[in-house]
Amino acid sequence: MSVSSFLKYLGENLPPDNNSILKICAEKNVPIFCPAFTDSGLALQLGFHHQNLNLNHFKDMLNMVNLAWDAKHAGVCIVGGGVPKNFIMQSLQFCPNSAQYAIQITMDRPEQGGLSGATLHEAISWGKVHQSAKFSTVISDATIALPVMLWFLKKSLL
Repeated sequence: MSVSSFLKYLGENLPPDNNSILKICAEKNVPIFCPAFTDSGLALQLGFHHQNLNLNHFKDMLNMVNLAWDAKHAGVCIVGGGVPKNFIMQSLQFCPNSAQYAIQITMDRPEQGGLSGATLHEAISWGKVHQSAKFSTVISDATIALPVMLWFLKKSLL
């Protein structure tokens, strides 16, 4: 089972009155890709208690490549940097459709030269973000910025 399939399963099995991102994405059939899931406390507990569970990150990468390949307009929302950013950007590198829209929420800055702080503008040179894309990097803690962004989107859609 892919990690995104497992996260969808978790979201589907949350109580009906739960407004978590897992529940909402499961209801809307929006995949959540979490390539570093096995580095989380939840994954460690699952691994200890359900040793036959086999989560496959490569299925998620193939699913992400297929989504981007087939998309009329590809877009990305990157929360953090490091593994999640690398995962999605590598997937886009293998597609004919580079991201037309991109948002990154990070605390990392580009001056240090690391991937997490690399600008989305830099991704244009690799063909990961389209040269005419609309993109923005939000320098903020994700636990602050993501809830505010989701609140705004929810209010905008009502």
